Amino acid sequence: MTKLLALLNFLVKIKPYLNEWWSSWRLSYFSDEDFQNATKYYVKPHCQKIDPATIIDSQNAKIKRYDLFETINYLLEQPDKYKYIMIFGETGTGKTSFLLNFYYEYKSLKLFKRTRIKVIPLGFVKNLSEVINKIGNKSNTVLCLDALDEDTLMHDSADSNKYQERIWEICQQTYEFRNVIITCRSQFFPKDVITKLSTNINKPGSVGMGESGEYTFKKLYISYFNNSQIREYLKKRFPDDLEKFQKSLNKANDLVGRIPELTMRPMILAYIDDLLNKNIDYTYQIYESIVDAWINREKYWENKDLRRFSEQLAVHIYTQSVKTHGVAAIPLYELQQFENGDKIKRWKISGRSLLNHDAEGNYKFAHRSIMEFLFVTRFLKMVPKDREELPWTKVMVNFLSEILINNQYRGELNKLNCEKIDLNALLLFEKYKPIQLRREPKTISDKDAKRMILINEFFDENLNPKGKSLKHRFIPYGEKNKSIFDLATGLIWQQSGSMDELTWQKAHQYIQEINKNHTAGSNIWRLPTLDEAMSLMEAVRKKEQLYIDPVFDTTQSWIWTGDLNSDSVAWNVRYSDGICDKNYILNSNFVRAVRSAKSN
Repeated sequence: MTKLLALLNFLVKIKPYLNEWWSSWRLSYFSDEDFQNATKYYVKPHCQKIDPATIIDSQNAKIKRYDLFETINYLLEQPDKYKYIMIFGETGTGKTSFLLNFYYEYKSLKLFKRTRIKVIPLGFVKNLSEVINKIGNKSNTVLCLDALDEDTLMHDSADSNKYQERIWEICQQTYEFRNVIITCRSQFFPKDVITKLSTNINKPGSVGMGESGEYTFKKLYISYFNNSQIREYLKKRFPDDLEKFQKSLNKANDLVGRIPELTMRPMILAYIDDLLNKNIDYTYQIYESIVDAWINREKYWENKDLRRFSEQLAVHIYTQSVKTHGVAAIPLYELQQFENGDKIKRWKISGRSLLNHDAEGNYKFAHRSIMEFLFVTRFLKMVPKDREELPWTKVMVNFLSEILINNQYRGELNKLNCEKIDLNALLLFEKYKPIQLRREPKTISDKDAKRMILINEFFDENLNPKGKSLKHRFIPYGEKNKSIFDLATGLIWQQSGSMDELTWQKAHQYIQEINKNHTAGSNIWRLPTLDEAMSLMEAVRKKEQLYIDPVFDTTQSWIWTGDLNSDSVAWNVRYSDGICDKNYILNSNFVRAVRSAKSN
């Protein structure tokens, strides 16, 4: 009995120390659920010195790969040389999961050592300086800053110089720490910026011959998963179900074969059982399947209500919450202002939910790419006047481009509206290479006109009767679809145009007037060149027997171009006859204005 009492007395005395030790393991900005999801079935990633996205065949390329855990531990042992470490990775490569697993391993291995470790998600911190100032013993602490791309002040940066200034600010704020590890999406920066990133922090004391007097970033890239890593994950996931393991492995191999990008997103493997028996050709369809499976599991909700709520929440977080709260999350009191707010409060979020809450009670999506997918799907459903015009992430543009391609294949592009979408980002996206047509008006001869038509293989009943229709990707643009965006050429056309025939001079006055009135939200309308107007020519008659797509109004059956043939003769295009023609500038034609996809 005496020994038992002594033991109890001892436990009472050490309880405060045990509590302090246990609390040191808890992460302020991550819930226990976050931690569990990150460590369950975890497969250690590899890293490399070269961005895998720049390698044509990443799977087979002979690029040296290293164990990321071993590499980071090696670098941390040399704080004088490797004080600042940057880890880049594509969306879904497991940057956050790595930090949480590394945190757990580091705490375990360094249990009786003085060196500590802290993890701070930049997307959920309003004032980084304030948070850092509260951390003690900085010189013996490894600081991990997760998701530089989600730092709100980085998004306020308009150019590479602004990016650099924010990074300098972060380096200055974290200078006292033993080491600083920063993770970031590799596609966040323009290609030429990453190599130029610097710390602007001088090393103390003297430096050796040939060494830099400034700390430099040690930059690493998370490697794409290889086949053995995919197998390792699936074995952990289905240890006692050989049939499901094999079925999942076959599905994973099938998806990777058709969508190679999946090897860069092991995050998706966590939902592999939701993808079984699904026909998938695009990355966005994977996210669609994941979201659908989650919604079907949530019996507490009507499916349509949860889908609508999730999409609205994604739009709110991306457009408002970051501005208001400085974080990519939303507090419960604000969440309850949404439709079904009271229901949300009573909702018991399951372990496989795509929506969860952090340790401070703020709600967020399980992965940023889930939020980005839901944002895009909701944005396309919104009427243009309710949309907020703002820059999109590259992940969002990727989702949008795939949706457009699939809708074009199914003949449903006309159901979409691309008003207030970042069209320049879309046109720059690698899946689209718009046809470059001459945009500056000039005087062109009959011979030059015929040469242009033959080179572009445009149909003309007289000059090139064997010509073809251009493979357009027409998408309605603007309120009441008054404009048409052609993804094939990067041009935005008036859906109709002038209601009356005008002389060439009055056609220019018409252009001045619609620009003055900011028609369809733009003041850069102009007359099309002959090249541009001929790009609309169809090889067969369509609506009202015109050689033009029925997406356009049929009133403008022949239109002026901005090109002259001589001082008194201008070129026009006659969709009624399937030809280009010349006309005296004192004669009359209709006008269909065009502009480039610049936001103005």
